[in-house]
Amino acid sequence: MLRPNPKLNALKDELEKALASNKLPRALEIARELERAEPGESRWPQKAGDVLRRQNKPREAAAEFERAARAWAAQGFMARAIAMAKTVITLDPTRQALLTELDPSVARLEHRKARPEAAAVHGAGLTLAEAAPELAPASDAEEDEIRFVIEPSAVLDLSEITLLDTDLLSVASHEVHVPREIDRLASLPGFPLFAELPQEALALLADGAELLELEDGAAVFRRGEHADALYAIVEGAVRVDVPSRPVLREGELFGEACLSGSAKRTADVFVEGKLVALRFSRVLLDRIAPQAPTLERVLVEALGRRVLASAIASSKVFAPLSAAERREAGLLFDLRRAVPRFPLLSKGKTSDALYVVISDELEVEDASGKKQLVGAGGVVGEKAVVSPGPSDVTALAPRGAIVLQLTAAKLAKLAAMRPALGKHLASLRIETNAGPQLAAVS
Repeated sequence: MLRPNPKLNALKDELEKALASNKLPRALEIARELERAEPGESRWPQKAGDVLRRQNKPREAAAEFERAARAWAAQGFMARAIAMAKTVITLDPTRQALLTELDPSVARLEHRKARPEAAAVHGAGLTLAEAAPELAPASDAEEDEIRFVIEPSAVLDLSEITLLDTDLLSVASHEVHVPREIDRLASLPGFPLFAELPQEALALLADGAELLELEDGAAVFRRGEHADALYAIVEGAVRVDVPSRPVLREGELFGEACLSGSAKRTADVFVEGKLVALRFSRVLLDRIAPQAPTLERVLVEALGRRVLASAIASSKVFAPLSAAERREAGLLFDLRRAVPRFPLLSKGKTSDALYVVISDELEVEDASGKKQLVGAGGVVGEKAVVSPGPSDVTALAPRGAIVLQLTAAKLAKLAAMRPALGKHLASLRIETNAGPQLAAVS
């Protein structure tokens, strides 16, 4: 660990005070001095660019921001690099080519070091076969093959499920920066969006992105609004207004309802402190997808890890498990793409699997005939893994959907190794058999 340098720390404090008091010439001098002392630190050309922009010197500011963009990319911080490049282009539109010049290779290397499975998983796109337009009646033996159409190679990498751990999310990366902070970011769900896309596709994504800068307390979006974009946090934090009130920071994605077919936002999201983020419209993502076969996999993985984490945290089934054990449970799920209109669960028919909706939605009809739609993060079939037997509901995907499947057999193996889980499932079995099926979570 590097020892604190009192002189440099004093300069950094003086820089912040100079910026706060609008002493811009002195702030620029300090930024230059800090860069001479720490030539590999990308913050100092960025700070110099901020000062020059405030001094209304756009071309000089653009030159500093460009140096910062290239430095961030060289260190693997692609989201920061793209944000700097977008800033350069607003100041000097002739520098549009900068977006195509940012190289994601270091970010990819860091991501695959943090998650070795990614090297194989992201080597190709998410090769899901197309569902047949018409389905003939199937026997029970054939049913499982028709219910899902997916190639064996489509394995979702869930080796680093993010469970909104308070110790992880309390790290304010904009307050304390060390070069190896990339290690933490590389395992977060937003990182593959910048690390695993080919450089050409990444340039298209960056070109179409909107740079968002908001102050403390601002609403990024509100519950009920149209879900039309995905957001990647570059700096700062947001708080999601749901019961657990998670705080999301650099490296996290949010607004993923736009990927799931949901028409409306399901939560308010507010800025904590200050926010710099990249906004990717659903229209942009759809436009790039045909040119980037890996984009669907990256987005499904990012969405899947967040959705699965939330589902496991909120489901009765996994209540007694520790955070580490919940990650272990997450690895038991298999990625599936449901065939449109073919039931995953059927009333009166034996069911033995639980499903978490990743993309689009399921239509669930209960014993009384009442229907509800279950979108991303929704869980259906909890009874099926607690007490396999005839289902009380019918669940199908009207347009087809990507889901995660957990079978009763896999859960039983985990319960055999985790006595607390086994005892908990036994109590749920008694409760379930005495009353209605565990409700779907929407």
